[in-house]
Amino acid sequence: MTQYTRIARMIQRKRGATAMELSVEAGTVSCHSRLSELKARGWTITRKPLPGKTYGTYHGRPPAEPCFFSEQGEAARESLR
Repeated sequence: MTQYTRIARMIQRKRGATAMELSVEAGTVSCHSRLSELKARGWTITRKPLPGKTYGTYHGRPPAEPCFFSEQGEAARESLR
């Protein structure tokens, strides 16, 4: 599973994910770069601030057509192999 797939799965959760959670789960220290790369591929990514904190949670929606960083896209990529 790629860093993009892990991040995509986490930001699609109902509660979203903080930057720290993304870094730990995906194994990267540049999660904000990965988020911007997902955004460039058509994802809708929003940040909701947490009350009383200096950080927030990230939430994402995949693009309308399947891409390789969504569940349908992963299935499509596997079928191409």
